[in-house]
Amino acid sequence: TSLPPTSTPTPIPMLTPTRTLLPSVETIRNVPYVPDGVPEQVLDLYLPPEAAEPAATVLLFHGGGANKGDMASLAVSLARQGYAAAALEYRDYPRFTYTAGIEDAFCGLAWLYTNAGAYQLDPQRFFSLGHSLGGGLSAMLGVLDDPTPFLTGCPYDLPAAGWIRGAITYTGIFDYS
Repeated sequence: TSLPPTSTPTPIPMLTPTRTLLPSVETIRNVPYVPDGVPEQVLDLYLPPEAAEPAATVLLFHGGGANKGDMASLAVSLARQGYAAAALEYRDYPRFTYTAGIEDAFCGLAWLYTNAGAYQLDPQRFFSLGHSLGGGLSAMLGVLDDPTPFLTGCPYDLPAAGWIRGAITYTGIFDYS
């Protein structure tokens, strides 16, 4: 028997490395959402590059015992896709009382409404997303019918209804006992 003729494989062309610069995201850090509040009542705002129209906005809540910096990578990713993102620092349980974080979540959202025009945010497309304890806060924004009890120390207002279009929670904590 004869063997098939050998052939020389076609060489694979070498790829030339290329550098792609992703659009830069404008980041505004440590914005107080409660005037004269405690140091924990700040947020970082991530704005999409070259936004031609007001952006849908995602309010991000870190897990308990963490900080808003844990949401930075997700916030940058969202901004590069055309969304605005606000990573909220909040008064965390157990250092602060049980309702403090809920108050901060609603006040942070009310701050976004008040400042939507200044940062080109679309208040008709506000969403929340949170992990662990932050997941519980995100859920509160989506399911509570009346935020009034949680806005008593907040200088900003929310619309009467429909203040959030969707709430995303993962590994949320819902039992505080």
